[in-house]
Amino acid sequence: MVMEPHGEEQGMTEGARILVIEDDADMRFILKKGLEKVGYRVQAVENGLEGLEAIRGERFHLAIVNLRMPKMGGEETIREIRKIDPQIPVVVVTGSPKWPTEELKPEIQGLIYKPFRLKELRSVVRDLLPLQDPVGRGQETV
Repeated sequence: MVMEPHGEEQGMTEGARILVIEDDADMRFILKKGLEKVGYRVQAVENGLEGLEAIRGERFHLAIVNLRMPKMGGEETIREIRKIDPQIPVVVVTGSPKWPTEELKPEIQGLIYKPFRLKELRSVVRDLLPLQDPVGRGQETV
């Protein structure tokens, strides 16, 4: 559904629903606010278990998953996401240059290595959600 613009900082559409699964509170806040700023609707949770609960309860257009998290790591979270919603695009955010594993490569549609710029994240999201994309802005480094 297309909505009227709400100022220059927000995108030109209502935006897709994005689930952010990130254990680091500061990174979770940056991801959430950085995507909301351009019009996406974002729910951010602290770990894979909370992420799976969210996906079972709501429809998301994209999931952003950190790899190293307590309670349930990113790889296990991605496998479980695929059981619930095989079609949802998954973007992995990681600081590990040794990832992704060959086994999990087919399960992800985007990969961003830390540190990154919000512009890079927004570009990956825009490429995966072209019909719902708000206009991306920003050069902030995370």
